[in-house]
Amino acid sequence: MKYKITYLDEELNRKTEYSNLDKNQIIYDFNQAGFRIINIETTVKKKKTTLKTNVKRLKVKDISQFLKQLSILLDSGLDFKLAISILKDQEKNKYLKASLYEIDKNIDQGYSIAEAFKRTENFPDLVVGIIEAGEASSSLGESLNILAEYYDNEEKTKQMLKNALYYPTILLIVTMIVTILMVYIVLPRYVELFSYYDGMELPGLTKRLLNTSNFLLNKGWILLLAIIGLAALIKKALPKNTKLWFSKARLSYPFIGSYILSYEIQRFSGIFALLIDSGIETLESINKAAKSINNIYLREKLCCLNKDILEGHTLYETFSKIEILPPMFINLINVGELSSSLSKTMEISFNYYKNIVSEKSKKLTSLFEPLIIILVSLIVGTVVVAIALPMFSLVNLVNF
Repeated sequence: MKYKITYLDEELNRKTEYSNLDKNQIIYDFNQAGFRIINIETTVKKKKTTLKTNVKRLKVKDISQFLKQLSILLDSGLDFKLAISILKDQEKNKYLKASLYEIDKNIDQGYSIAEAFKRTENFPDLVVGIIEAGEASSSLGESLNILAEYYDNEEKTKQMLKNALYYPTILLIVTMIVTILMVYIVLPRYVELFSYYDGMELPGLTKRLLNTSNFLLNKGWILLLAIIGLAALIKKALPKNTKLWFSKARLSYPFIGSYILSYEIQRFSGIFALLIDSGIETLESINKAAKSINNIYLREKLCCLNKDILEGHTLYETFSKIEILPPMFINLINVGELSSSLSKTMEISFNYYKNIVSEKSKKLTSLFEPLIIILVSLIVGTVVVAIALPMFSLVNLVNF
């Protein structure tokens, strides 16, 4: 069997060779020569397998905690192999534990640390990229510590947004439960009461509410399936240009658009600074950071910057072409480029937009609360009026 070997020579230059020797013999020979193997793969195409029992992307919180513990062990002087062995024995998360066992196995087979992480398919590309850079520069512990801090900040931002939505969500759920109880328990009893009076007709609002509840009770599942199917069809069949248009329009929504843009810039700045700090080249850092953006329109714009930069344009000129980016971010790019401190200015950008996202989250909460209360009042009020109207009609009939 023929193998393709990717490795780092004594001067840390990346090279590729082919060999027909046994895999274990290849690993032994390369180690004896002082070369660091990055990857060994057969030149014969393997059949794709659809089954992999432990493929599950890990949660940000779990990744952050693991990276922090690993960086502490490495900084204390422990060998990577021993550090992984300690962590895998004490890990309680079954998915992370399985991943650590697989990493340990990959290291034994001669793969580099970055390749060992990548082969688990459970870690984000950002983690693999930072580990690869840290491994090449012999500063793996420091790189992992910076990465852990980034994921900590990412988790705090997400948790802050969740906290802002807790109250409106709970209020809506309670409202729906109360409405369902009133429509499906209280309203039918009124209808039954009215059936005893000949010539008594239910008010129009009550009839509409009753018909709607009957439809949802008997055929609501059809409506639900139709909505899910339509949403899936639109998501798949929608042309790329249309998706880009919707993504761009989303950034123009009043208040929410600026919140989304601030969050995306915060994310891009944090990852960009992290990658540059790890020694990854600027163009590659921009590309990797751009791929982390959720908004399709902004991601596409940022991913297309490499062409202009390679043609000789400055970062400031290139980023300025994206009109939707705020002046503050563009100016920080300019200052970082002129002073050769892009990593520092991107950290400033990250912290600046993190504060903006925090403030906007609080404003979103204060904006949503009255809107939710108004919505709840309209829903509950409509149901109450629809139930109360027949009572007035009944009282008038009895008095007559």
